[in-house]
Amino acid sequence: EACGFGGFSSAFGNAEDLFSQLFTGRRGGRAQSAPARGADRTYKCDISFMEAANGVKKRVIIAGGKTLDVKIPAGIAEGQTIRLKGQGDPGAGPSPAGDALINVHIVPHPFFQRKHDNIHVELPITLTEAVQGAKVEVPTIDGGKARVTIPAGVQTGHQFRLKGKGMSVMR
Repeated sequence: EACGFGGFSSAFGNAEDLFSQLFTGRRGGRAQSAPARGADRTYKCDISFMEAANGVKKRVIIAGGKTLDVKIPAGIAEGQTIRLKGQGDPGAGPSPAGDALINVHIVPHPFFQRKHDNIHVELPITLTEAVQGAKVEVPTIDGGKARVTIPAGVQTGHQFRLKGKGMSVMR
């Protein structure tokens, strides 16, 4: 009897099963499902405005009472998420665990406001300072002070720029 391609047999059953397995990842016409990766878990972390500006390490309690020290980088914005790989729910069998997602909430500051990467602070001055001009100190987010020269005749709402005193930018 002549051997033909249709008579080929192996551990895959026949040639059709072999090619199906090789090219589609299927065996016997059914897809093999891989064990499922663990689910991601979401947690909330409140930080102060100054912690957001300067960066901080926070302890977060995750499922099962496990605690993790999370490094929150300087310049993080409201609502940003930090992903901790493999700290979510365990995977099925050999599959990897999910991730812990830390949503950051920044508690507003009494006088600093963030607008994009700029920091705004309303600085009250006296009528005399506005009319005659003055040198005043302005608080900065690094805990220091900067000197600003107020020109004579300045109007309410005038904005002054202090270069390099804004929020660090996360990259």
